[in-house]
Amino acid sequence: NARIGLLDEKAVAKQISPGTTESNPREITTDLGVTIRSLTPETANRYGLSEELRGVVVTELEPNSVAARSGLSQGDVIVGINGNRVEDAEGFQATMAEIDISQGVRLRIERDGLQRFVFLRKR
Repeated sequence: NARIGLLDEKAVAKQISPGTTESNPREITTDLGVTIRSLTPETANRYGLSEELRGVVVTELEPNSVAARSGLSQGDVIVGINGNRVEDAEGFQATMAEIDISQGVRLRIERDGLQRFVFLRKR
């Protein structure tokens, strides 16, 4: 299952083996290599995006990570996961918690004013 955790107002995507428990849910290691943040009007302004846009913005990517190899870029806004809308980091977390990333996940992103799809799959 893919799990998301909150760390300093950021959500970090990671892969957790079945049966793994987190002793401290605020200390998260990233396995997919992406750090996201809820897209607020302030964050939208910082990235030069519309204040009306809802979703999560990619704030960091680890080089050669699953997310980077799949085509995500810093500044991308994730607006959907497998056909479900993403409004904020909590929604992203809830949706990703239900997904087996080894089967793949389709992200709808907005980049440069255009929407496109990125497929993440942990091998």
